[in-house]
Amino acid sequence: MNGVIWLRYDSYDMGVIPRHRTEMMQRQNGKSGRCLTIALICLYLLQSEAIEMPGSIDGPLSPEAHAQTYNNPTCMELMKYNRWRSWARRQVVDIGFAPSLIRICCVCLTNTESSKIAETHVKSFIASNGLHHRLTVESRGAGGGRKDWFLPNGWSSFHGKEPEPALTEVAAEFRLWLSGNARPINPECIQDSDQILCYGKEAHDELLRAASHWEKAGLVHDYKGKIRLMPALKWKEGDSKEKAREAIEAFLEDSKLFLESLNLTKS
Repeated sequence: MNGVIWLRYDSYDMGVIPRHRTEMMQRQNGKSGRCLTIALICLYLLQSEAIEMPGSIDGPLSPEAHAQTYNNPTCMELMKYNRWRSWARRQVVDIGFAPSLIRICCVCLTNTESSKIAETHVKSFIASNGLHHRLTVESRGAGGGRKDWFLPNGWSSFHGKEPEPALTEVAAEFRLWLSGNARPINPECIQDSDQILCYGKEAHDELLRAASHWEKAGLVHDYKGKIRLMPALKWKEGDSKEKAREAIEAFLEDSKLFLESLNLTKS
């Protein structure tokens, strides 16, 4: 009328909107609603996935298979933070199917001789037998002869030192390449370790003295069952290469016996 085009309007709470606009909005909202519904259904299915122990399996699960089966973080992620063992113990499922990670800490007085050779030998054993998911190892020192090394203001006399050059040269003949700087043991290392191998009575006594002090401070607990006295390397600075070879050979025999006692398998 009079050249004016009239549009039909409907009344809504938000105001008067042309009908062709409302129909377009309804179609768009319908598509968004369907997408949201589908997304929520997928999320529900993922979260509600049944977690059941397999009826029968051939041997223990690998860490990766265990993580996938129980819808949990991968074992490799847990290993990085040293939590796999404690996490597995808290599971409702039978942890006999979950392989345990054994953490070993090798300790000698200086962390430049016995403990370094032991650590390198265990790492070689892990690599050659594919046991990275079953066994980890590190080495530490016990003060290097100082009596205040574990106190708040104390320090280790060999902290930061490299392995003995004479031993490094001879150990290479056994395909053992010693590396890494010396570090003193601390309360966190004691708590995280399952086995603490002390090479030599002096290192053993120093570790017990430090652990007793840390226990009174509430930093460690239940540590005595972890600590094991092991034969130290029968070598001293200035000995000949032949003497060093004999000492390392005998030392490795003791280390092999210990590793055999763990009864580890690739599974």
